[in-house]
Amino acid sequence: MDPQQDLAERIAILELTARYADRADHHDWAAMTAMYTPDAVFDGQAVYGRTWSGPDEILDFYQKAPLAVGHHPTGVYTDFTGDTEAKTRLKMLVLFKSVIFTVDYDLDLAKLDGEWRIRRLEISVVGRNDLRR
Repeated sequence: MDPQQDLAERIAILELTARYADRADHHDWAAMTAMYTPDAVFDGQAVYGRTWSGPDEILDFYQKAPLAVGHHPTGVYTDFTGDTEAKTRLKMLVLFKSVIFTVDYDLDLAKLDGEWRIRRLEISVVGRNDLRR
């Protein structure tokens, strides 16, 4: 990939991660689900003890998950594994009323019809700070 194309792809992926956080904060679950591929998997095993597959199950997860006060991306890096595939780690602070989490979002991305989308998302908690103490 030439340097200009590489930069353009990285910017597009940064936009994807920023939109993910924004849609989560505004509870725009339909737009959130549209960010996934039709065969996507949301692996929440480490946090929720469960994995969801396909748009209907992923939408159901978002509609029923505990609502956070805010999602704040703190860093993103991407390794391209092909012209239309990438692995991205999104570092995120997720704030709830009484606890703050540091979460890793590991995304397998696929470029479909010129747009990066999430094929697989796995979340894991790196740290937790209980604000009630």
